[in-house]
Amino acid sequence: MTHQIPVVDLTVALGDHPPRKMLDEILVAARETGIIQVVGHGVDPALIGGFSRRAGRLLSLPRAEKANLASPTGHPHRGWRQWPDDFGRLELERFSIGQFDNPADARAAGIAGEHLALYAHSNVWPPDDPQLRDVAFRYIDASRRVAERALRLYARVLGFPDATFRQSPLPYLTLTVNDYPTWSYPDAVDEDKLLLLEHADGSAVTVLSQEGDYEGLQVSAYGLMCRARYGLECRGGWVYQS
Repeated sequence: MTHQIPVVDLTVALGDHPPRKMLDEILVAARETGIIQVVGHGVDPALIGGFSRRAGRLLSLPRAEKANLASPTGHPHRGWRQWPDDFGRLELERFSIGQFDNPADARAAGIAGEHLALYAHSNVWPPDDPQLRDVAFRYIDASRRVAERALRLYARVLGFPDATFRQSPLPYLTLTVNDYPTWSYPDAVDEDKLLLLEHADGSAVTVLSQEGDYEGLQVSAYGLMCRARYGLECRGGWVYQS
């Protein structure tokens, strides 16, 4: 089944007099797929482009160099990691970042003591790109603001007060860069293969940065994937950011 994902100008949709037709389209999308595509999100294109270039450079490094960026504790959402399928074929490569490097930084930012364990697994940064850390944290903060606006929008179309889905001042966020490699196994004839297995995000909102001329999102059974060379995913409905 194919669904039309509405393109929503957040500035207009969250304004004083949003068009009723726009709100109705968002409501249908929220009920049927949970996905909208947003413009007018306020994120600096230079920030998006800068992070994308740095992340792309990192994932293009030789495997031996990237292996040094794996989480020393083996955490699946920190540092570099590859995901083979059951036959050992590479499906996905990713680099993941938490919004704080360690528990001390989280405590200093005001995270409550009972949540500090979320940051016990430290971020891993490439030594040859010292600016990536600053760019990534600014990107995380910008994505958080997009998610907050999307939650206000969902509340509005449902007829609830804008603050219904208000998040705490510092919600838990993970920024993940996914690289879906070209499926180049000649003995595997599987045109409909999902390069990210069926899953459900364990977060309130996932913000995806849309870039390139790929087809978009493919929903198969209970699975959801982004056909993107580099899918920039702020984990946490799905919101396309273009």
